[in-house]
Amino acid sequence: MTEAMQRAMQHHQAGRLSEAEAVYRQVLADDPNHGDAWHLLGTLALQVEQYDLAEELIRRAIAIKGDWAEACYHLGLALQGKDQFDQAIAAHRRATALDPGLAAAHYNLGFSLQAAGYRDKAIAAYSQAIALNGDDPYARTNLAIALQGAGRLDEAIANLRHAVQVKPDFADGFSHLGKALRENGMLEDAIAAFRQACPEPAEGAVSLRPDDHDALVNLAGALWEAGQIDEAIAAQRQAVALKPDDANAHWAYGCLLLLNGDFAAGRPEFEWRWHRKTPPWPRRKIQQPRWDGSALAGRTIYLHAEKSIGDTLQFIRYVPIIQRQGDKAIVECQPALRRLLAANLPAGQWLVPGEPLPPCDVYCPLLSLPLLLGTTPDTIPAECPYLHVLPEWSLAWQQKMPAGTRLLKVGLSWAGSRSEINDRRRSLSLSQLAPLAQVRGVLYFGLQKGVQHCDAGHRACVRLIHLGGRTTDARTVPRVPELPA
Repeated sequence: MTEAMQRAMQHHQAGRLSEAEAVYRQVLADDPNHGDAWHLLGTLALQVEQYDLAEELIRRAIAIKGDWAEACYHLGLALQGKDQFDQAIAAHRRATALDPGLAAAHYNLGFSLQAAGYRDKAIAAYSQAIALNGDDPYARTNLAIALQGAGRLDEAIANLRHAVQVKPDFADGFSHLGKALRENGMLEDAIAAFRQACPEPAEGAVSLRPDDHDALVNLAGALWEAGQIDEAIAAQRQAVALKPDDANAHWAYGCLLLLNGDFAAGRPEFEWRWHRKTPPWPRRKIQQPRWDGSALAGRTIYLHAEKSIGDTLQFIRYVPIIQRQGDKAIVECQPALRRLLAANLPAGQWLVPGEPLPPCDVYCPLLSLPLLLGTTPDTIPAECPYLHVLPEWSLAWQQKMPAGTRLLKVGLSWAGSRSEINDRRRSLSLSQLAPLAQVRGVLYFGLQKGVQHCDAGHRACVRLIHLGGRTTDARTVPRVPELPA
C-alpha cells in the first residue's frame, strides 16, 4: 500500500471525508487503475448518501479488480439507497457467495428482500446474519419485524428482547418490542417497553431524541387500549407538541379528549381527521364552501356520513336540528342505512355515494356537527329512541318468525368489520358464545354479516338460525329456515 493510500485511509477512518476524498483522487490521478482507491472513494460517497456516484465508483472498482465480497456488498448498499432492491439483492447474494461469513451482507440481503416483498426469504437471510453475529441488535430487530408480519409473534418478541438486552439504549428496539407485545395482547409489558423507548426527559428539556414523537404516539395508543386515559392524553399531548403538523397525532389526541369528556378541547383536534392520508369518507368534488356554523335560513346544506355505520347511527340525530335551521338538507349515507334513516328523519333528499348531488349552498360532515352546533353534554339531542322500525317492517318479520313457539327470541351479532384495524380487540368468534347454548327457553338468531359462521360455536348453539347472510338493510325480510331439531 502506498503512503498516499495510507494517509487517505487515515483521514477516512477519522471522519475527515473531504481530506480523504482529495487524497483518493490524487492517487487515481497517478494511477487510474487503482481499484482499491475507486472502491474506497465509492464508500465515501455512500457515507454522504450520494448513491448514484457511489454505484458508479464501485462498479468501476469491480471492473478493474473483478468481483470481491466487500465491493459487491457496498454496491448492494448503493443500490438499496436508490430503492433498486432487485439489483441490490443480486449484489448482496454475490457478496455472500464470495464470503459466506460476511454477516453484514446477509443482513442487508435480508433488508433488500424485505423491502422487495420477499418476507420468507428475508427471514432466512436475517437468520443467517444472526447465526454469524447473534448479538447484532439491528439484525434481531429486522428479523422480528419480518416474523411479526408472518404472525410469528412469540419469535418476534424473543428476538426483540434479545436486541434490547444487548443494546439497552436501543430506542427503536424498545419501540418495536412494544408494538409486538401490544399485538400479542401483553399491554402492561408493551407500555413498559414504550416507556423505555421514550424515557422521561430531564427537567426543562422538551425531548431526549428526535424520534421520541413516534414512541410517544405508540405509548399513548397502548395506554388508551389499557384504559389509562389520563396517561394516554399526557403522552399524546407531548407527541403533538413535538410534531405539530402530524395529523394522525392530533386526531388521536382529539379522540382521547372526547373519550375523556373534554368536548371543547377534543372536537377541534378531531377535525384533523380530514388531513390524514386516508380520509374518513370518499369526498365528492364540489365547489361549495364548508359550512362554518352560520345561519342556514334560505340555504340548502349537504351533509355526508363518514366511514363507520355506527358513527352514522350516532350522529344522524343532529339532522332534525339542521333541518329546522335551514331551507333544505340533503343527506348522503351508507346504502344499508338509507331506507331506515329516510323513514325516520326529515330531510329534503337522501343519497348514497355515486348518486348525483343536487344543487346545494354549503356542505358539512356529520361528525363535525357537534363542533359547529356547540352542543354540550346537556344539549346533545337526547330524544331517544330517535330511530324506529316501521310497523309494516316489524309485521313482515313477525310473519316470517317460527310459529307455535314460546321461546324467547334473541338476535346475536358478534363481530365488526375485519378491515377495521382494531377488529381483534372488539370482535368475538361465534365459538365464544357457545355457553349460551346452555340457557334454556331461548331461540337464537344469527344476525352477523360478512364473517364465517359455521364453526364450533354454531354447532354448539343448536338453536341458532343464521339470518345475517340474507339481510341487506332494515326493510329486507329473509326467508327464515325451519326450526332446528
